[in-house]
Amino acid sequence: MSRGDRFLELLKTTAPVFAARVDATARRFPGPFARISERLIGWADATLDGDSLKELVDGYLNFAFDVNRCQRAYEETGRYRSQTAAQIYAEIYADAEVMTSYHWGMYTTWFAWEHHLAVMEMFERSFLPRFATDEPINLVDLGCGSGIWSALALSILLKARARLVDISPTTVAITTRMLAAAGLAARAAVRVGDATEPDGVGGADGAISSFVLAHLERPETLFAGLAAALKPHGSAFVTAALSAAESDHITEFRREGEVIAMAEAAGFRLIEAHSFAPEGVPPSARYLPRALALVLEKRRGEVW
Repeated sequence: MSRGDRFLELLKTTAPVFAARVDATARRFPGPFARISERLIGWADATLDGDSLKELVDGYLNFAFDVNRCQRAYEETGRYRSQTAAQIYAEIYADAEVMTSYHWGMYTTWFAWEHHLAVMEMFERSFLPRFATDEPINLVDLGCGSGIWSALALSILLKARARLVDISPTTVAITTRMLAAAGLAARAAVRVGDATEPDGVGGADGAISSFVLAHLERPETLFAGLAAALKPHGSAFVTAALSAAESDHITEFRREGEVIAMAEAAGFRLIEAHSFAPEGVPPSARYLPRALALVLEKRRGEVW
């Protein structure tokens, strides 16, 4: 039995209602689900002590329950609960116990949720091939979270190096251990810091920032940081949550064009964009939660 199948079986035993969505993902996209879950759960197995599969399932349940709760409140009120970065830092990012569960819960959604799985496939299909070269590649990962994007990139781009930054000391510690367990530590440097203030300004070939924008009071500063970190013609992969409430989401995006306009204003040219929505959203819902994925290129000038 594959790692993804074992995760699903334990989830069915623990919480059958929550397992239905993951089961639907595995049935509709068996190849991507099996391939990506095998890699991610394998990295988690090598990182975690004890019953890693149970920790992943528990993290997923806590995360999915919280997302459902927040989305229901958003449907009723038309606004996100959290209002300041200081609030979410104190309540989530600085709390080691809360953040550990959050870390692994979010981690599992990349193979458990069909729209997240589609984003991962786009990353591999449309972004990483832009670095098909024998030359060394320098990447930055701003708001790296679990580090899976840099880990995937380093696994495929064997001459790449990555600098990762995240605001949570807990997630930086876990990500550092995971990169070491995956045999990638020699080509990765992880630090605690502000995602909008990258180091090594101007030297990167590629930049990654996944689902960070909604966590910021001024999301335009993230695009400014991405642009500052990249060489001219450098490529960026950015994802954004639209109409998707979570405990640590501050800024609400309702339309794809809002994010794209922000990227263009920071000096990027849009190469590719896909907006992915989950299945099973009730027709009566006011809001359709989506994952927007962008492949961007830093412009050389104002027009080009």
